[in-house]
Amino acid sequence: MAEIFRTATFTISNGQMASLLDLLAPVMDVFVEKVAQRVRELQEAAKPRYYSRKEVADLLHVSLPTVHAMANAGAITPKKVGGRVLFEAQIVDEAIKNGDLRKSTWNKKGGLR
Repeated sequence: MAEIFRTATFTISNGQMASLLDLLAPVMDVFVEKVAQRVRELQEAAKPRYYSRKEVADLLHVSLPTVHAMANAGAITPKKVGGRVLFEAQIVDEAIKNGDLRKSTWNKKGGLR
């Protein structure tokens, strides 16, 4: 069965084009804003975030020596950034979510139980 393609040609005057653009402008503005917002979110997500030792201790409700022991045991990996010891937020957040850094797994001296 043969397909029939029809083409149509029409002409839009400048006034009609302006009216059409006026009609579509709010939709295009919303679309552009949504795309721009998503680009900003992706750019923000791509930036590495870090927690300080104190922030990690506060998140886990443990002492600074316990954070140090966790780092020494390899439970969390510190990074030196400009002379500071920092921890990648994404890794710490995932470890907390998975229960890998529960307070109950560390003794008072900061070692594994």
